[in-house]
Amino acid sequence: MLANHYFLVEKYSEAERLYEDLVSRANPNLVVSKKLILCYLYNREIQKALNLFSNLVKDKDLFLSLINESEDCPCGNVLKELETKRNSNLRIQDFYLILGMAYGFKDIQSSISYFKQYLAVEPNNVKVKKIIQSLKGIIH
Repeated sequence: MLANHYFLVEKYSEAERLYEDLVSRANPNLVVSKKLILCYLYNREIQKALNLFSNLVKDKDLFLSLINESEDCPCGNVLKELETKRNSNLRIQDFYLILGMAYGFKDIQSSISYFKQYLAVEPNNVKVKKIIQSLKGIIH
């Protein structure tokens, strides 16, 4: 699949466009949804990522199937790059959201921690509160 090729060679904008087309179809592949979220995060489309992530995390079994999935997914590399990209152009709360979602596919405790840091800055975000509750439900 061409989208996977673009993802693997770190052409996230091109991959995003193709993944969006796949996700828009009736029964999107979970792996594609995960990669689309990572593309959104890399491309700083945080609200798009948050909407898709919040839908995925609502289903415990579905989300668990994505956590350790590694098919053609350089998630660790993407995560390291996202962590090091903290710069003056990125609001701290966006940085926390990005890492909260990215860690959601690798380390749920760290994900929850970043979402809590986000809430310390933006305490009234209901969607993030629901995400934290869902993540806690996954690990308990």
